[in-house]
Amino acid sequence: MCLLGRVHEYKWQDRLNVSKGTHDLPDSFNINSEITCTVPALDDNVNSSCSPDTSVSYNERCNFSCPTGYNLIGPSSVNCTGSGNFSEPFPECVEITCTVPALDDNVNSSCSPDTSVSYNERCNFSCPTGYNLIGPSSVNCTGSGNFSEPFPECVEITCTVPALDDNVNSSCSPDTSVSYKERCNFSCPTGYNLIGPSSVNCTGSGNFSEPFPECVEITCTVPALDDNVNSSCSPDTSVSYNERCNFSCPTGYNLIGPSSVNCTGSGNFSEPFPECVEITCTVPALDDNVNSSCSPDTSVSYNERCNFSCPTGYNLIGPSSVNCTGSGNFSEPFPECVVITCTVPSLEKNVSSSCSTGTSVSYNGLCSFSCPTGFYLIGASNVTCTSSGGFSQMFPRCEVPASDVCFSNKQTYNCSCTSPPVTLPPKPTFCGKYILQSTEIFAKIKMLSPRESKPVLVKNASASLGFDNRLVVSGTTYSNRQFCQIFNLSCMLFPFF
Repeated sequence: MCLLGRVHEYKWQDRLNVSKGTHDLPDSFNINSEITCTVPALDDNVNSSCSPDTSVSYNERCNFSCPTGYNLIGPSSVNCTGSGNFSEPFPECVEITCTVPALDDNVNSSCSPDTSVSYNERCNFSCPTGYNLIGPSSVNCTGSGNFSEPFPECVEITCTVPALDDNVNSSCSPDTSVSYKERCNFSCPTGYNLIGPSSVNCTGSGNFSEPFPECVEITCTVPALDDNVNSSCSPDTSVSYNERCNFSCPTGYNLIGPSSVNCTGSGNFSEPFPECVEITCTVPALDDNVNSSCSPDTSVSYNERCNFSCPTGYNLIGPSSVNCTGSGNFSEPFPECVVITCTVPSLEKNVSSSCSTGTSVSYNGLCSFSCPTGFYLIGASNVTCTSSGGFSQMFPRCEVPASDVCFSNKQTYNCSCTSPPVTLPPKPTFCGKYILQSTEIFAKIKMLSPRESKPVLVKNASASLGFDNRLVVSGTTYSNRQFCQIFNLSCMLFPFF
């Protein structure tokens, strides 16, 4: 009998002899020889608990491992068996590699398809512009010989157009997709403001660069109105785009600013609101001697009147009153006071006067008249310059006393009056008196009135003498004799001398 792990070494013949009892065991016989296994040379990179070319005892184990990046091909341990051999062949360490699969379209990779990469080596991925990487941006070769994750794919980036706000006009239709970097442009109809961007683009995240805008109706808020301004728009209300506000002022006020404004696209009115300013007129400096109800350099209100007058002896040249108009000016230029004068006319022959012909006499100035000896003053002996700029009476003349005669340029008619004579100062008696002056005859005669049966006196009747010695009186032509007969005159002809 042998102990486990011991080897009995003898020849078969010896064994037979022993069994028969005819042979003694040799001295070299060791019934308890130990079983061992010799460790072979190890494969590269194999780590073992048993050193090569050493012996390990029966049932002793050798454990194996590989360094990182290698796979153990074979048993991780063997034991020395009773046969003196190990239970299994020793393993080997094989480098771990991963085979790169075919890449998805558009995927850029640092590892080429159908090549092998070592353990822990990484493959990096990217996509061209306009594509999103769906999956990992890198994978590594693991100890299993597989990559840490499935390879990614590149998917085209698109953005889905959302529902549009009311009134927004867009180059992109709702619920459609637009490609990476494609733009959507927006606008609003007239009367609306675009609140938000005028365009957005599809970004690499698959979202638009900004939220979509909205269109908000443009309105302008009516401000507080200036005192006295009448407006078609009430304060603190809103008016729509292009709506107008009209303004006016009450009588006596001027509108300073626009008569109307409109709400613009900016949400502001086209111009500042106006104001109503009271209309006034500034009283200018007054002309000398002008009396006025309005003082110079003061202001008078719209429609207020300024009244003017002049002191005695002056004429008001211009209006007696003016009013302040809506233009801020007076209705007429202010007047002036001009001293009243009367111009002395040509004096009758033989008349002497205290006033010379062609000179001016001031208001209330007196002109006195006289005649030389042998002449009578016919008219007033004194006249005054009146406020009308004329003298108080006609200038007089000087005449010699005479009988009732008719004068012509060729012959004289002696007239006797059958009616009472005309009495003229200074009480000479005349009947049908004619005086030749230039080519006209001025007559004071008795003429028949168409309304009266008896003769009446007509002073200064106009008459002229024709070439045939006929008189033309008030448009009617008479012969000299007819003239005397019609006017009840008894005429005697005698030569002129």
